[in-house]
Amino acid sequence: MNPSILRALAFAAAGAVITLAVIYGAGRFFGSSPTMTEPDSAQSEILYWVAPMDPTYRRDEPGLSPMGMELVPVYADSDSGGDEDGLRIDPAVANNIGVRTD
Repeated sequence: MNPSILRALAFAAAGAVITLAVIYGAGRFFGSSPTMTEPDSAQSEILYWVAPMDPTYRRDEPGLSPMGMELVPVYADSDSGGDEDGLRIDPAVANNIGVRTD
């Protein structure tokens, strides 16, 4: 075979391998979504449902907020209030946004 054809085939094969590796890596990176953990139903009960961007919008049943977003449950054992001197961030959210408390 002609050396230039072999060289072209080698470059094409290397390019295909690199392209597949990039696609696979991107799929692993962007395709994996964090799983939300739901509290045990025996451990806590849902008090009410709130809009994610407006905690003053409360309902007794799940549904959609006026902004079209799904309502989020507030559980009986969640520490959602009472601390006026500080800010409470869910540990999973703090981990996802990279909060450091050194």
